[in-house]
Amino acid sequence: MKIIALILALFFLAFAGFQYNDADAIVWVVFYSNIALLCFMAFLGKFYKWWSVVSLVVYGIYFLTLTPFIYTFFTENFADNWNHGMSFEKAYIEKTREAGGLLIALLALTFLHFASKKHS
Repeated sequence: MKIIALILALFFLAFAGFQYNDADAIVWVVFYSNIALLCFMAFLGKFYKWWSVVSLVVYGIYFLTLTPFIYTFFTENFADNWNHGMSFEKAYIEKTREAGGLLIALLALTFLHFASKKHS
């Protein structure tokens, strides 16, 4: 559990670093840094259940707000959408990618929540 938590912390720290050129970089740096910190704290043997639950709820709500974009991505010319770069003409592509990042974050938070319960 500790090694996985450390690896996740490093991954999310890298994800936060990759956001420097994003239009809404501050949101994603905060989101990814939050998870990196939670993972690092779990690595150190400290797990804050309330913090992870609040993070899960906030990230989950944000993910749900992006579901219409995900639907559009998969229903409107999927092959072109899959290969298309970021575009202001197709904002739903960027939103779907953001939803993917949130999904990874939600999976990591869920893992931390249940793995930390086992080791408490």
